[in-house]
This record gives sequence, C-alpha cells and structure tokens, in this order.
Amino acid sequence: MLLLLDPTDVEAYERTILSAFRQTAPSFEVLIGFNGEWNMDKCHRTIEKLKNEVQHPGRTVKILAAPNTTINQLAAESQGDYVLLLRAGEWIRPDLLFRYHQTLTTCDSPLRTILYCNEFTADRFGYPVEGSYLEKPFRPEFPYLFSNWIDH
Repeated sequence: MLLLLDPTDVEAYERTILSAFRQTAPSFEVLIGFNGEWNMDKCHRTIEKLKNEVQHPGRTVKILAAPNTTINQLAAESQGDYVLLLRAGEWIRPDLLFRYHQTLTTCDSPLRTILYCNEFTADRFGYPVEGSYLEKPFRPEFPYLFSNWIDH
C-alpha cells in the first residue's frame, strides 16, 4: 500500500495512515512518501505514535525520506505484488485489503485483474457527505472518454 501524503494537513494524513494501519489482511507493506515541505522528525514521531496505537504483526512500514516523493519512487521501493495508492485524507475500510486478497486468490487471472470500488467523500468525523457517493460501473468502459473510474 502506497501513501502519498501532504503533511500540511496533519489531521488528514493521520486519518489516512490510521486507515492503512487498521487493515485486517494477514500481511502487507505500507510505504509512506511526502509531497511538499515537511518536518521529517515530526512526521516520524506522528507515524510511530499511530503505529503503536494499532499493533499488526504482519505489517511492514517504510518511510521514503525524500521531498516531493512520486508514486513511481514509492512503487520502486515496494516488495509486494500489488499496489494500492492512498492520498492524504482518503480512508479505506479495515477489511479492504483482506477482501481484495480473497478476490485475487479466487479469480482466474489475478495478474490481469484491476480491482476498484465505489467511493464517497467523508467529513472529518468519518461520516459520508450527502450527495458525494460515486457508484462506479461493474466493468470499466473502454475507452475512458470522460471519467477515470480507477483513479481512487
């Protein structure tokens, strides 16, 4: 799982990191990169505090200590077979990686499979914002003329 965070909004990046750390999948890797200007000591302290709040024996956490980290830099550091990108402020259900793992182990061609899900905007308390629900099609429609359904 790749997290690309903007540390100027501490509340948003803490929420995103916690949602990554709360995953129930048996093992996973969290790679964290930062966009923009940041205080590395403060970021490390925050991540360590959050890591201690949620214990998970199969989780590996790596922090890419480079300003203006790119998605490609994070992906190059990954040891896993699959990538999930989260940006600051995004949140995922605690069982998402577990469910995706179940799906990939039962499908015919997991290496040629793209998984994505519906989305909605949540307020700072984690409640859905009315009217923000985006139901994505069962299958992506090619070519993508107007909407990139897989973006988030």
